[in-house]
Amino acid sequence: MIADTAYSEQGPVDGWYPQIFYYYMGHFSRYLLPGAVRVGLTNPLDRTGHGGDPEGKADGSLEALAALSPDRTQVVVVVMNRNDSPIQFVLDDAATGRTSDALTLNAHAIHTYWYSVA
Repeated sequence: MIADTAYSEQGPVDGWYPQIFYYYMGHFSRYLLPGAVRVGLTNPLDRTGHGGDPEGKADGSLEALAALSPDRTQVVVVVMNRNDSPIQFVLDDAATGRTSDALTLNAHAIHTYWYSVA
C-alpha cells in the first residue's frame, strides 16, 4: 500500500493506493492459514525448479505452492504466471486420485485453487 498523506487547502488528503503485491499477498494470507503444512508439488512446467532462468526472468514456467489446511481437510494451491502469455495446465493430486479439467492462467496473473481431500 502507498499512503498519500499530503495536505491541500481543505486539510489533509488521505489516499490509499494498493499495489499489485498487495493483491498477491492476499492469496497467501487468506487461504494459507497458520498451521498449514506445505506439501510436495511436482511442477513439470517449471523447467528450472525456481520459476525462472538464473537471472530470475520468466522462462515459460508456472510457479506453484501447495499446502494442506491446518485441519487437514483441504488442499490449497497458489499458482503464478510471470510470463507474457497465458499458460494452460491441470492439477493432478496423486494422493486423492483427483485431476482437474484444463485450467488457464492469464499472463502475469496469480490464482488460488482449493479442494477437499475427502
